[in-house]
Amino acid sequence: MKKVLSLFLVVLLLVSLIACDSNETNSSDSNESVTNESSSVGSASNSESSADNGVTDGSQSSDDEGYVDEGEMKIRLFKVGKSDASLIRTKDYVILIDSSSDDHGQEILDYLAEKSITSIDYMIITHFDKSEVGGADIILKGTEVKTVVQPAYTKDSTQAREYVAALGTVDSEVITLKEEMTINCNDVELTLYPAQKSYYAEDDDNNFSIAVNVIHGDNSFLFAGDAMSARMKELVEFNQAKGLEAFSFVKMPCNGVYCEGTYGISTTEFIEAVDPIYASISCSEKNPAEAAVVDALAAVGTKVFFTKDGNIKITSDGEMIEIVQ
Repeated sequence: MKKVLSLFLVVLLLVSLIACDSNETNSSDSNESVTNESSSVGSASNSESSADNGVTDGSQSSDDEGYVDEGEMKIRLFKVGKSDASLIRTKDYVILIDSSSDDHGQEILDYLAEKSITSIDYMIITHFDKSEVGGADIILKGTEVKTVVQPAYTKDSTQAREYVAALGTVDSEVITLKEEMTINCNDVELTLYPAQKSYYAEDDDNNFSIAVNVIHGDNSFLFAGDAMSARMKELVEFNQAKGLEAFSFVKMPCNGVYCEGTYGISTTEFIEAVDPIYASISCSEKNPAEAAVVDALAAVGTKVFFTKDGNIKITSDGEMIEIVQ
């Protein structure tokens, strides 16, 4: 009887050990799956797999918090129809690239208030189209703007006149950009590149756009204003001279309008030259991106975000990029 009981206890112990080992294996597999689903993409290459991994869905938000950690950069591209407004934040700096239109200036101010942002260090007006300068007067009157950077040309329009009038009521430093300028914001470097001609046959207003390169560690971003074919050629030559032949993220110029390249290079040639992992197009349901632009981006494996689908929120730590929409 004692032998039978001893044998029973041995069998019971072996069964318990096997069950324990099985549970540990299942737990390890589950953790690995969760890690893979939440991974983000680095800046190494532009491929379909890397473009998918860096995107999380709307259940998380990369800029829910009002603060920005040391070594971190946050970018928000506002859902403002077929106009432009992009907010860049580092630990100690706030930069606004374009101010959208009259209808959206207050929306930008409301967002700043929500995040307890009391001043803008640099407001960069890429050009004087109403879709970029329209909200500037509202922002200048509604919060402190320490420095304004503007292109070196003038335009006679209602929105441009309102902007100039608002500048006259504040103490902002105004820089009219005539040559390349570098701004260092913590560990983020912005390079501002002005138009290289005083006249463009294609479209003076769009081609006078200031382009902004943003470098954060291994990650590179290009805000191309509304550059058309002649100006896109300038941007490609400028970036190639800097050794920038592929970007992590590009805000596409001309809000999804395709340029044939009559005066410079085509949109397809521009996309092939900058070769972005990610891109955004400012558009709306009423004014969607042209299929030729979307197809050209798809051809190089770029993951495209459309502002008509919501605000685009980007977080960079200098190595990885997370995008939430």
